[in-house]
Amino acid sequence: MKNLVKIAAATLALSAITLPAAAQEEEEPRTTYAVTVLEFTDDADQNRWLELRGMVDAARAQAGLPADTVHWVMVNEDWDIMIVSEMPEGMAAFDTHGTPSRAAFLEALTELAGGEDGLEAMGEELDAMIEERHTIYTHTHP
Repeated sequence: MKNLVKIAAATLALSAITLPAAAQEEEEPRTTYAVTVLEFTDDADQNRWLELRGMVDAARAQAGLPADTVHWVMVNEDWDIMIVSEMPEGMAAFDTHGTPSRAAFLEALTELAGGEDGLEAMGEELDAMIEERHTIYTHTHP
């Protein structure tokens, strides 16, 4: 009888350890962001940057991605712009370069830029306006 009680107790203890993850209290989902800061070159045409940025915004919308938030940095000698981009796949986006949202965005942006050559020219024009850039990745905590 003692052995039967010990076996039953051990079985209960083991089953408590192996409860499925769904039975545990679920954590609130996190939202992952890429935060990019930019410093313009001295001769950058910021109005042209805004025009090109409008194409990026339109491509994100066509791809079903949340709109970026663009902040003009007011009191900082190092940075002019901060762009906050939500990453729908979260940290899993780092597992692959070919996420569905990235593919949809690039397809839309290529179309808006007038094809591969237009996209390459757009990238070169944007790069020429930027002196320095830095991106960090972060996510909310429940």
